[in-house]
Formats: sequence, structure tokens, C-alpha cells
Amino acid sequence: MNHRYFRHIALFFTLSFFFCAYAKAQEIYRQKNDVIEFKIDDRGRMLITDSFELYYKTPAIKTILIDDSFSASEYLDLPGVCEMMFGDKCEELKDSLKSNSPIDLISRMPEMGWSMSYDFGCELEGPEKEAENFRFFDNESWALLDSSAHKICDDEEYHFDYVISDLVLFDDKKLVATQGMGLWVCAENKARKLYSPGVEFPSDIETMDYQDGILLIKTKEDALLAYDTEKQILSGVASDVSLYDRDKWNVIYYSSGNRIYKFIDQHNDLAPDLFINDVYINNRWFNPDNLIHKGVLVQGYDLKFDLESYYSPDPNEIRYQYSIASGNWIDCAKEVVIPLNKSGQLVVSFRLGTEDGNYSKPQSFKLHVSEKISQTLWPYLFGILAFFFMIAFVSLLRSRSKYKQAKREREKMELQIDLLKTQQRLKQAQMNPHFLYNALNALKGLVVLGETRKAADGIGQFAMLMRSLLEKMDAENISIEEELEFLHAYLKLEQSIRAFEFDYKIETGLSEIEIPSLMIQPFVENAIIHGLSRYVADRSVSIILERESYYLKVMIIDKGRGAKEEATSIKTHESKAGQLFTERCAKLDRFSREDYLLYEKESYPDGSSQTSCILYIPINRI
Repeated sequence: MNHRYFRHIALFFTLSFFFCAYAKAQEIYRQKNDVIEFKIDDRGRMLITDSFELYYKTPAIKTILIDDSFSASEYLDLPGVCEMMFGDKCEELKDSLKSNSPIDLISRMPEMGWSMSYDFGCELEGPEKEAENFRFFDNESWALLDSSAHKICDDEEYHFDYVISDLVLFDDKKLVATQGMGLWVCAENKARKLYSPGVEFPSDIETMDYQDGILLIKTKEDALLAYDTEKQILSGVASDVSLYDRDKWNVIYYSSGNRIYKFIDQHNDLAPDLFINDVYINNRWFNPDNLIHKGVLVQGYDLKFDLESYYSPDPNEIRYQYSIASGNWIDCAKEVVIPLNKSGQLVVSFRLGTEDGNYSKPQSFKLHVSEKISQTLWPYLFGILAFFFMIAFVSLLRSRSKYKQAKREREKMELQIDLLKTQQRLKQAQMNPHFLYNALNALKGLVVLGETRKAADGIGQFAMLMRSLLEKMDAENISIEEELEFLHAYLKLEQSIRAFEFDYKIETGLSEIEIPSLMIQPFVENAIIHGLSRYVADRSVSIILERESYYLKVMIIDKGRGAKEEATSIKTHESKAGQLFTERCAKLDRFSREDYLLYEKESYPDGSSQTSCILYIPINRI
């Protein structure tokens, strides 16, 4: 009687508790058809498969129906999908799964869970080869047979008289769920039944999950229970449960028929998650990850942060706070605008809190705020640069003006030089007829005297000399070697056509000097005709060339008139050739010498004399 009475009391309280718990659960989604699979991540993103369709849901966007228009690649690229399905193996499997459709991926998840995502580290042996049910943890894997559990790659194993339905890591032990014998704690190849004072665990268990000290148990009757290992309290969550999952806050999600519920009574004390999505500087968007490297913060700008949070127990109780330079925490909204009033180092920190006083770890930005340009040295630098730029610009204009003026002067000088060259050729042409007249007149005299042989030789030498003369007429200047070669040819001609005999001598040690052409010959001719034509005992002409500063000094010395003859002025040798020579040298000389032509006469006691004609020919031409 008493026993039956207590059983009715216990049943009454159990049903009452389940009813209250069910009433506290919050319905979050309702599908068209019964939910056959769902998963949720720590940002509230959920994958739901009902009898016919696959859905992707997030707290911030509407439901997305995954139909035939989606490829596996597009499906796996949805935020959180790949991680929810394959965990840390997501990137490894992503490329190999692109040929599947999204529905195929969901249907193959149990198969891929162990055959593609895990490496046992050894070959399966014995009963493990027959296993179709595996449990995988960070450092160990287990194979579940009907009534035994075997640790893979290890000798640890456990045997029971009832069917094993599930196995979880339970702190440093294993917790095995059975159908008919309840829960068993296993360690070191020994098993004992889980016992907690005043707590009666169900005997037929279908699945379970252990996290943060809370053990979730789903019975064969589809009841979902939660056991708090610290408080040692077993409480009901819901009845008629098909599937369940939970996030890191220990918020429980479960499905019943076509509905999904959220149960928050067992949540832990973890703080909300903070996400900084966008940053704006004077309404210009920046990626928060690159903000530190931009260097675009300037005093006077506005710095705006767009914050986002997720806290599954109760999103409405989240408190947003920020702090500047490690100062007091200030409550704020999701959008925070911080005026940049000061330059220098700026540290901005954000955190989230709950009404229970749980705060997230602060996220900080260390930034540098530059001064306004108007408050720095830049305006002065720009002013200085502008000043120097103006000076440079004015200098450029002046230099261009000077360049144009110099160009005009150069063109004018070139015209003057061309005119001077023409004048030189004219002067040279004026000198040549005098030479031709004298030479032809001498040849005529030979013919008249009947000295045909001598006249013929003279004509041949005259022809060669004329050829050389014509070759040099157009040349502005010739080398000293070419001038001396011409003089030798000319003196040979004079020796052959004159009625008297004379000797000549040319002395020079100069080379690599250029002078105007045909400058010396007329004065050699004067020395022969006017100096040697009268009878003397020693007829000779000496030509001495030497350099004196910027001039070629040429001395033409003839031993001409006898001492008994009346002395005549040196000006007797002045001729038309002297006038032309002086004019030509004056135009070629940039030093403007006073005398280019001199005559000197020396008389000796024996009555003999010699006359020296001295020429100063400019070497460096203008």
C-alpha cells in the first residue's frame, strides 16, 4: 500500500515537472514536415532537414531553401555549413565533395563521419572489424558492438548483458548507456553503475551527450533529461523529443515533430560573443582587420564601429560597452561613434556583458591619430616648397629666355662666320691671280729665249702646282705639313723657270698645327722676285717656322740687294699681298694683334744685306 502510494506520488511530480519544463521551452522554428535531422553552431546558424527539403537558417537572415539550384560548392560556402557538417575536417573534405548535391551530403554524413574524416591510427582487428557504430573523441576512438565497447588501437574493452546504445567521455572516465541496465561508469577495464543519492536514472537510454558538467539523456520513450553532475540533480527537459543538440552556452535545442525548441534553463556562465563587422572613418568603410595598417586616422574625423553579438540564452539582455585609453566602461548601442578630438595614440576597447555580470574578453584597437594638417608643420613646408617652386619656375623662364637669346646670337655668329669664310675665299682668290701672272710671265720669258726644254719642265711643274692649288682653295685651313709641301713644290717651280739660280731652305720642328691655306706663298714669291732678281754672289731664301703663343711665326729671309746699291725703304716690299694678308689675319684672330706683317733689313760691313719678312699667322681660329 505504502509502496504503491509513493509510486503514484513520484509519477505525479515527474509529469508535473515535465509539463513545467516543456512550458518553459521556446519554439523557434516550425517546418512544413517532420524534422529528421538538424545541427546548430555557436552563432545560431542551423541546418534543418525535414521529410523532403533542406533549409539553412541564421538569426540575422530569413530561411534559405537549399534546392536543386544550389551546387555542393555553393552550399558548403554558406557561413558555418561546412564546419557544422565536418568540423575541423571541413577544408580537407571540401574539394572532394563538390560533385555531390546538398541532399546527398546530408544523407552521407554518417558514412563520411568515420570513413572519410577520421584516421584510426591502426588496423581494426577482432570484433572491431564487425562494428558499425563508432564514437570519436580528441584522443581516442571507440567501436560499439551490441553488448561490448572496444577502444580502438588499445586493449581496453567493456562487456555488458544488455545492448549498448551510446558511449561518451565522462571527465577522465567513460560513461556507457545501455538499453535495460541504465548508465555505467567505466575505467581501467572495470565498470560500475552510475549512482547519485536521491537520483533515479532511466534504464532504457537511446543516446546521450556530455558537456560542461551537464549530461543530456534521451530515453527510449523520447524523453529528454538533463543531469547536473555538480549539483547531482536530474531534471526533465522535454518529452516526445526526436533530436537534440546544444551550443557552447549549454542552451539545448530539440525537435518534436515539425517543430524545433530552445531550452535555456541549463545554460552556463559564458559571456556573449562579440563581433566587429565594420569600421567607418568619416563614412568611409574599412575592414577591421586592416584598420591598424591604414594610417588614415586624422584629428577631427569621426570613427564609427558597427558591433554585432550573439548570446543564445537571451539576446535581449546583452550590454554593449566601450572604453577609451583603458578608462571607464561606457554603455553604448550597436553603433559607436568616437570623435577623434586629440592626436596621438588611441586605444579603443569593446566588450559585452549580461545582467548576471558576465563580461566577454575585451577586443582592443591600438590606433594612431595624426594631427590636422593645419596644426602641423606641413603648411609651412608646403609654403616653402611653393616659394622654391616659384623661384625655380622664374629661373626656368629666365633660362629659357637666355637660351633663346643665346640661340639667336649663335645663329647670328654662324652667319658672320659663313660671311667671314666667304670673304676669306674672296681674299684668297684675289691673291691667286698675282701668283698666276708671275708664273706665266716667267714661262713666257723662257719660251721667248728659246729655252723650250726648260719651259716644258716648268709647265709640267706648274700644272702639278695648279692641281695642288685647286685642291686647297676650298679648304678653310690646312695642316702645317700640307703648307710646307705646297711651298716645296712652288720653290721647285721657281728654280726651274727663273733665269738665275738660287737656293732655299725651310726650317721647322712643328707638327699638328692648322693654319689658313696659302698664307705664306705670296711672301716667298715677293722674296724671290724683289730680293733675288738682281745679281748677288749668294742668292738664297730661308724660311723659318716656329710657334709664338697663339701664332705661327714665319720668317722669310732673302739675301738680295748688294751693299753698294742705294738703300731703300723696307716699305718697298709692301704689296697688295701684304694688305690682303693683314685683313685676313685680323678677321681670324680673336686676340686682335697690332702687327701681323713686319719687314726687317740688315746691312753688313762687306756691303751685303738681307731682308726678313716676318708673318704672324693665327693658329686658334674663332
